[in-house]
Amino acid sequence: MTETDKLKPENTFGSVYTILESLLSGPFRKQFIDELMGTEKFSKATKILRTSLSSHTFKTSGSIFSLGNVVKILDDRTKADGFEVFHSWDHSDHTFSSDNTPVLMVDHFTGTGLKSQDERSCLSLLLDIYFFHVLALCSVRVWDDDRPQDNFDKLTKLLEWLQGPGGSGHQFIGNAETLLIIAISQYHPSDQAYDALIERIWALDTKRRVRFSRVSVAVLGGHLRWGLRAMYDRDVVRMRADNAGDYPWLLYSLTTLMEEYVRLQQLGIESQYRQEIVKAMLNGLTPDPWAFFQTPPPSSLAPYIDKHHVLQQLFVEHGEGLAEEFTTCQSNLEGYSSLAFHFNFPHNILNALLIVCLSEGSVESLSLNDLLTDKSLDSHKTDRLNEVVSKLMSFSGSSLDRVGPKGTKLIIYDPQVALAHCSMVLSTMKKYLV
Repeated sequence: MTETDKLKPENTFGSVYTILESLLSGPFRKQFIDELMGTEKFSKATKILRTSLSSHTFKTSGSIFSLGNVVKILDDRTKADGFEVFHSWDHSDHTFSSDNTPVLMVDHFTGTGLKSQDERSCLSLLLDIYFFHVLALCSVRVWDDDRPQDNFDKLTKLLEWLQGPGGSGHQFIGNAETLLIIAISQYHPSDQAYDALIERIWALDTKRRVRFSRVSVAVLGGHLRWGLRAMYDRDVVRMRADNAGDYPWLLYSLTTLMEEYVRLQQLGIESQYRQEIVKAMLNGLTPDPWAFFQTPPPSSLAPYIDKHHVLQQLFVEHGEGLAEEFTTCQSNLEGYSSLAFHFNFPHNILNALLIVCLSEGSVESLSLNDLLTDKSLDSHKTDRLNEVVSKLMSFSGSSLDRVGPKGTKLIIYDPQVALAHCSMVLSTMKKYLV
């Protein structure tokens, strides 16, 4: 069987979906890894894999898949929109990498000199990392044929196949909305790209906007909490100036979640889902509650003054009851809480966990969504989350990749810092709302 890299320009997402469905849902990945395992040495197998990831071409004795044209079209269109997804930003050289990110992951792993405890698991995971980044590229293209909601569902299905039994089994993320957040969360030089995308996202239906907002506030909350201490010495004004593009996203996400909270309250629904919405709102407010309670808002929110006013009025109307629910969240920081999770960018978490898994020859059953959003957790899952966070902290502590004048670790888990931020939200609400 031969699969060429055909892609209809007028139907980008639909065409690439068909190609990726055949790759991810069938036996091709296992056949590809089987033949890699048949090489004489593991080092040779990784070199063959690296060549495949670089050329976007995957061969077995019976078939060949070439994704070079697919990736180029998707990548060119995404760059034209102002986003660079398939290559990594080098903060020291201030340029994007010439090699794609999956190739850099192979190079990083082989450069460590570590011998994987499970060579097959390692090769399978490296291959899945490539396809994960292809899907991330697809997430920015779901609007290409004017059927974004259907395409989000299709992309989630591709994720299920990617993370299913046909590959390594590693759980990257939970849904396509999270995939889009990961795709756009690294550095991008064009602020206008975010402004255009935010309008597209908030034209989606309520279910998808809520799903997107729950992860968005967790990412922005963790990122800004980290930056407030690591980069700005707790100076909120400096943080606002350096993260002006984040504030409209946070405003839209908080408004979506607040409207969902009001809907649940009006229906008298007191459920685990409502508690998750409440904690998500608290997460988004923790870096800078003044931005959403004070008038006038920060300059980055001035173009969105009407939406800011709507959110502020909802907080005034429901602030007293919401403050009580926030207090409950604050008192439940034992065990595991996303409120205690602070990080530079979400891909730092994903990459750190991938490197840990590669060095162990393992895969992870918990996804980034498990770390970022708080659902009802049994003791076993809580213990597992704490194990994962401990590994991430150890990796971050041993890594030379640090940022800021104090050389701060890129990943921090600290319940005491979370407690301080929660108290800050409650005191600010009391001053300006209640």
